[in-house]
Amino acid sequence: ALEMAKELRPCLVILDIKMPEMDGFELLAAMKSSEDLKHIPVIAMTAQAMKEEEEKIKESGFDNYIFKPVLKNDIFNLTRQYVPFHQNCSQPPTPRDIDITAVSDELLERLDSEMLREWKDAKRTFNISHIELFSHKLKMLSIQYSNAELENYSDKLNLEIQSFDMEKIPKTLEYFPDFIAKLKNTLHAL
Repeated sequence: ALEMAKELRPCLVILDIKMPEMDGFELLAAMKSSEDLKHIPVIAMTAQAMKEEEEKIKESGFDNYIFKPVLKNDIFNLTRQYVPFHQNCSQPPTPRDIDITAVSDELLERLDSEMLREWKDAKRTFNISHIELFSHKLKMLSIQYSNAELENYSDKLNLEIQSFDMEKIPKTLEYFPDFIAKLKNTLHAL
């Protein structure tokens, strides 16, 4: 793990306290003594929620800690504190050509009204559960209206959520109103 950190230079390390060869405390000490690694934030992950363990983690120099079992939303929100991401994307994702036959006024109305509200809430809170629910609802609409492009968009967002890609999630979210506009333009061009 230490060699991997030296090679990859991650922007954050989540470290299990109980590891086979070198425990989390030893690895943290090795990282903090390395000029190349000492700046990297390290979050301890432990199954023991005892007060003594929590105190030892704090005293050892970990930047934060999380108890197992780890919930996706908790780890996402914790990592957001240490890993920067950009709200504005320089180049939004571009969907493939839009499936004209699957764009309807009814789908656009639902995207424009209910899903745009959902999008604003997900974007405002940047809560992983809200974003995941938004993605799931888009997926259901894509199936209901047989729209491949909406399905691609929701699948892309869901994949980014599942992989905790905190750089791409905001960019994909930010693109949603432009995505609706492209669908509208396609429909009105018919």
